[in-house]
Amino acid sequence: MTLNLTLIAAAQRWTLLRRSMDFRVGGQEVLEGRFHESGTVTLFEARYHAIEPARRLVYTYDLHHSGRFHSVTLSSLQLESEAGGTGVSYTEQIVFLNGKDGTSDRHHGTEIQFDMIEANLRSCGAKQ
Repeated sequence: MTLNLTLIAAAQRWTLLRRSMDFRVGGQEVLEGRFHESGTVTLFEARYHAIEPARRLVYTYDLHHSGRFHSVTLSSLQLESEAGGTGVSYTEQIVFLNGKDGTSDRHHGTEIQFDMIEANLRSCGAKQ
């Protein structure tokens, strides 16, 4: 298995504190962790609104940074069959509650997560 060293380094900068997932319509997910360098604790609390296997996922989530309510997000993930694979479309509508525009940070974090998913799929033999 070959993983991008940048992704491994990113994962090593964070420690999992709490994790639960009830993946069903109405179910909730909680993910809490601490970044080593800054000490920032992130808390992700989600609720699933629509789950259509192999097609669509719609969920909302609250994000807290070190106990401060940071943002509320509506997310949708669409999957579509394409020649030789699957097309993915991901959309977020975000309200930042701290008065700052965190769009670039969110974009960066989401890119890291999708890169990690891609690396994992490739390690299992998935093709591009």
